[in-house]
Amino acid sequence: MESSSSSLRVLFVGNSFTYANDLDKVFTLFMRSRGIVVEAKRVAKGGYSFVQHLKDLENSEEELYSLLGEGSQSEQRWDYVILQDQSQIPGTFQYTGLWESSKEALLQLAAIATKKGATVVLLQTWAHREGNYDRSNAFFTQLFPDYPTMQRLLITGYEMYKTEIEKAVPGSIVVIAPAGKAWNLIYDTMEGGRADSGSGHKATEGSRQTRALRGGATGEAASAIPDGGQNWLDLK
Repeated sequence: MESSSSSLRVLFVGNSFTYANDLDKVFTLFMRSRGIVVEAKRVAKGGYSFVQHLKDLENSEEELYSLLGEGSQSEQRWDYVILQDQSQIPGTFQYTGLWESSKEALLQLAAIATKKGATVVLLQTWAHREGNYDRSNAFFTQLFPDYPTMQRLLITGYEMYKTEIEKAVPGSIVVIAPAGKAWNLIYDTMEGGRADSGSGHKATEGSRQTRALRGGATGEAASAIPDGGQNWLDLK
């Protein structure tokens, strides 16, 4: 793993699935324990999608503009830009225009990240423990009736995002941080989903499990599952 400076510069762009339990800080401390210094920045707002982040990137009053756009700090480069979508949209690719709109916004975000010298990392999220948590939304409840169905669709949606970026953004390097696949492996062994709060947000144990991110971002075998576990190189 190489960096153009003395430390890895990593920008996290997401929502509560990124800021809950300070995933960026967990990642930074974990990397430090492996002798790798990380300078991390986080831009995450509750419920945000790629479409909303793109709008912020075009707004000079927003933090994302200064970090990734044509703002006052636009000369800075990133080693990795980690992008995480709203928790349901990636799984809707067969059914609504939501996925298509999100993909178009993601392509622009990925193009800008690539110009900044960054590898684009897609943080593939985990499904809600019981499927769609908001049962008042009939469409999403029917689409995501349970955890296995929702997780399968999310995994496919993120893989499709990766393919689209590689086709549309010249020179892009794109990897998936397979947190969703990690959850899929341990779903039946987590004592009724104790690593998930129920609404989809990970509990503190879940933040530790999501060190699977390291496997996607750095190409190393991450110990995301306690006591050994799966080599995340096999999950990309």
